[in-house]
Amino acid sequence: MVGALIAAQMWNAPVDARRFGQTLFTWIPAGDFTVDFGLLVDPLSITFVILVTFVGSLIHVYAIAYMEHDAARRRFFAYLNFFIAAMLTLVWPTPTPACSPVGKAWAWRPTC
Repeated sequence: MVGALIAAQMWNAPVDARRFGQTLFTWIPAGDFTVDFGLLVDPLSITFVILVTFVGSLIHVYAIAYMEHDAARRRFFAYLNFFIAAMLTLVWPTPTPACSPVGKAWAWRPTC
């Protein structure tokens, strides 16, 4: 829902204002070389956020019926939510070399 609201706001903005990046912290400071960890919100990342949340919602709906009689249902849904959070972290890296906490080593989108 939040991704769809951000997408609607972004598509109504001018082209120059559709990209927002925020450096959260410097992950590796080594003299003149630094690797920053940050998030980038642009039309491509919002598209993937909507895709990941939509597919994750479908998996949750299916799993509710599938795991109905399982004793470890709560643990399964906890792991599933951690997985969805990890996938959302993967689609929001900065365009500079960045490491996310879930193991993506380098950002795959070029700097515009």
